Amino acid sequence: MTRHIGGISTIQAPAMNPFSLCCTRLPRAVALAALAVAPLLASAQVFDAAADFSSAANPAGPWAYGSTATLGGSFESYGTPGTVFYGASSWNAGGLTFPGMYPVVFHNGTAAAIDYGSGAVLPGELGLHPGNDGRLSIVRWTAPQAGSFRVEATFTRDDVGMTDVHVLRNQLALHAVALDASHPGSSFSQTLVLAAGDHLDFAVGFGADGVFNGDTVDLSLRIAAVPEPAAWAAMLAGLGMLLALPRRRATARV
Repeated sequence: MTRHIGGISTIQAPAMNPFSLCCTRLPRAVALAALAVAPLLASAQVFDAAADFSSAANPAGPWAYGSTATLGGSFESYGTPGTVFYGASSWNAGGLTFPGMYPVVFHNGTAAAIDYGSGAVLPGELGLHPGNDGRLSIVRWTAPQAGSFRVEATFTRDDVGMTDVHVLRNQLALHAVALDASHPGSSFSQTLVLAAGDHLDFAVGFGADGVFNGDTVDLSLRIAAVPEPAAWAAMLAGLGMLLALPRRRATARV
């Protein structure tokens, strides 16, 4: 703004607006806050059994596919990859035809549903089927580090038979439910404190009827690392300090 005083023109600088100063510095503070939060968010790993399924390796990272002769028994990894379950990517013990292809863990990585007559495997779904000899089919997850983990698992009956589903921690039962036409699904949701190397087994057996036909079960499973409360408290305190900096500087310059 130009002012005329006694015939002399002077230029007067506009008054500083503390709000605009705060706003110009806010993006920088937000960027610093994002850098502070990034390591914490990176530590909050999420593991998804279906999305992480590997047809190339077993074990694959924290995941392994196999079976046990009895509930909580010795785990035997599947050694044969293929497409024995109606074209879905799968792992089993080596059989190529019915019924030797069971027990099996399979995943539909295609864009279309796989219809096998008495049920269907939808795109992206992961499923298990027990063996004709009574073996349970298992998806195993091993904790990569110590900490708290939120476990969200849902078993859904996808065929006509009776079956039983289980969650075990180091061979000890955490969850056991029988599935049939009147009770077609079961969910498990808990936060578990695990040591590095602890394993969780998600198992499917052939049910109280002792018949393994029609025992396909879909498994939706996500496991997420939970940041410790102390880490969250430190992050929030640091975030508050960073966001307060622009306001303090603006106040000091008024």
